[in-house]
Amino acid sequence: MAAVYPEVVRRCRVGGLPVPVRDTLAQRIKALDPAAAAAAREGADGVRRLRSAGGDPPKTEGLLRRVQIDHTPVDLEVVDERHRLPIGRPHVTAAARSFHRSVSTVHLFAPTYETPFDQDELDRRSPFTGPRL
Repeated sequence: MAAVYPEVVRRCRVGGLPVPVRDTLAQRIKALDPAAAAAAREGADGVRRLRSAGGDPPKTEGLLRRVQIDHTPVDLEVVDERHRLPIGRPHVTAAARSFHRSVSTVHLFAPTYETPFDQDELDRRSPFTGPRL
């Protein structure tokens, strides 16, 4: 708004028009449709980031009517305590309620010896033949 108002004042004076009050201009800008403003300013590519990829989402009418779940690997490698060989990456699963737009559940899945291989496999792959000090 700080950059827009002086430009509007300048253009109104050049065109011989009355200068609008700052609050009036702020209300007019706030009333603009964001997609229409982006289309006028940046073209069709500018509107793409404001539109949903799958169209309009369904209306959520109740508290737990729709929950969105995301399952993501953590950027961390878990290693075996004894042999220091990689076991795998943990995963985080989060469930978010669409009605309140809040996270309702977060769960951390840690890799186990069964994934991707078991303790015997770790022992076979180990470079150590005796006990570690």
